[in-house]
Amino acid sequence: MWNYVIFAAAILMLSMGVGEYISAKTKGIFGSILVLSLIYLIGYQVGIIPDTTPVDTGIIAIAGNFGTLMIITNLGTMINLKQLINEYRTVVIAVVALVLMGVGFITIGSVLFGKEYALCAYPPVAGAAISAQMVVQAANEAGIPVLAGFAALLVSLQTFVAIPIAGVCLNKYAADVVKTGKLEKLVNSTSDKEEKFDFRVIKKWPEGFNTPNMMAGKVALVATLATVIGKATGIPGAVLALVLGVIFNELGFLDDNALQKAGYFNLCMLGLVAAILPSFAVLSISDIMSLIVPIVFFLLLGVVCLGLGGGLVGKFVFKYDFRLSAALGMCAMIGFPFTMILSNDVVNGMKLPEEQAQRMTDVILPKMVISGFVSVTVCSVIIASIVVPYI
Repeated sequence: MWNYVIFAAAILMLSMGVGEYISAKTKGIFGSILVLSLIYLIGYQVGIIPDTTPVDTGIIAIAGNFGTLMIITNLGTMINLKQLINEYRTVVIAVVALVLMGVGFITIGSVLFGKEYALCAYPPVAGAAISAQMVVQAANEAGIPVLAGFAALLVSLQTFVAIPIAGVCLNKYAADVVKTGKLEKLVNSTSDKEEKFDFRVIKKWPEGFNTPNMMAGKVALVATLATVIGKATGIPGAVLALVLGVIFNELGFLDDNALQKAGYFNLCMLGLVAAILPSFAVLSISDIMSLIVPIVFFLLLGVVCLGLGGGLVGKFVFKYDFRLSAALGMCAMIGFPFTMILSNDVVNGMKLPEEQAQRMTDVILPKMVISGFVSVTVCSVIIASIVVPYI
């Protein structure tokens, strides 16, 4: 018997797989979400993919009912507080760059395209699928589905713009470091500090107790606590879920990368990404044409603001090279794992001796990964939580 639900799920999973393959081959320039979005956008327009396909899978219900909060809580288990403290300069650069981008969007963007466009653009450009999904849901609930599609397209296209520009900045910076003989000094200045604190109350779970379902269940329990505290205090549940994820991970209650270890992460992320796709179904050709100009504008403004914000604070506050700091600012539009891929590509492309290559990697890679993580994982969720009520 023909089972359309299974076929709809197959379309979604295979499209995501194709996106991941192309993303890996193009080193993130054509990101997996961009490829997935294009498949569905074109499929909707030519009638190959029915409008209800993502909803018919039932996977979207995962994101709406529990997946989103569980993923945000899980993000807290991925944060290494010791590493963030050691790289506090990078954290400040990332945060200041995002603030400047927000100012640019709310002022220049609002004047040219209206407040709604500016608000819907800020979280997706500052982050990834999670913040975009929050905006998409808010825009649909507000009865402006075109802006939901606008937000979804922004998050799909941002790496295409940011990665080449950040790559040029990193390449020029790295070449100058080698040419001027500064590499050894930079390696010494970025060496890890001694770790002197450990907040873990639970050092180790009993043998055989911490099963995959137990790990995922603990994440769901902490996410539940976040919703309870949120209702009592009025603080957005997403922000509380992130904070509580960090706290309970540091205490040892939640495992590092809990959902990944439990095997639940990919399913939750599939639901999260699928929740964005219905926004494309309501877009007509004329809608898409009308969105081209604001999409290009906000992506370019985002790169400029992030690059300037990161570059200026890095250069004048922390005495970093402007080009390195600009690339760190732009990590908000790149995210992991592409921050790592880009860093490795820059180093590999220099054809340095093995020892020098490793030193250059030690200088660039931790900063790029941490900047992208702070921007995409932490700040974008907080930004979305603040902005969404005004959409």
